[in-house]
Amino acid sequence: MCKMNYSEKTIRELADLIDCGHVCFLEKTTEKIEYYPEETDLLYDEEIPWQDIIDKIENNPADYIRIEGMNSNQSFRVMEKFTGNIEAEPLREKVIDALNRPKPFGNFNYLVEGSNYRQEWFDFKLAQHMLWVKDQIFASEHE
Repeated sequence: MCKMNYSEKTIRELADLIDCGHVCFLEKTTEKIEYYPEETDLLYDEEIPWQDIIDKIENNPADYIRIEGMNSNQSFRVMEKFTGNIEAEPLREKVIDALNRPKPFGNFNYLVEGSNYRQEWFDFKLAQHMLWVKDQIFASEHE
C-alpha cells in the first residue's frame, strides 16, 4: 500500500540528494530514504560500500519508489526558466547568451553563482527539484 502524502522534509531531502547525483529510493510506508551515487561502477573496482542498500531494494522492489535526478536537458530547462527571474537586464542577457554557447552549465553557474542572484538560484533550483520529486512519486502511485 502506498502512502499518498509524504512530508515536505522528505521531499526536500530527496531533492537535495538527487541534485548531488544520487539515485534515491523512498520506502513507501515508512518514508525512509535509501540512496547511493548514480555512478557506482566508476568509483569502486571491488567491494561497493552501499551493496547492502542495492540488495535490499532489489529484493523488495515493490516497497520502494525510485527517484531519479534530472537529465541534462531537463536541468538545462530549469536554468532557462530561471533567467526569467533575473531582473537586471545586463546580467539576464549575459546568462541567456551563456546558455546558447558551448559549456552552458559552467557558464551559467559562473555568472549566476557570482551574482546577487546566487541564493535565489539555489532556492529556485531546489523548488524545481522538489516538484520533480513530487511528480515521480505521483506517477509511481498512479501506475
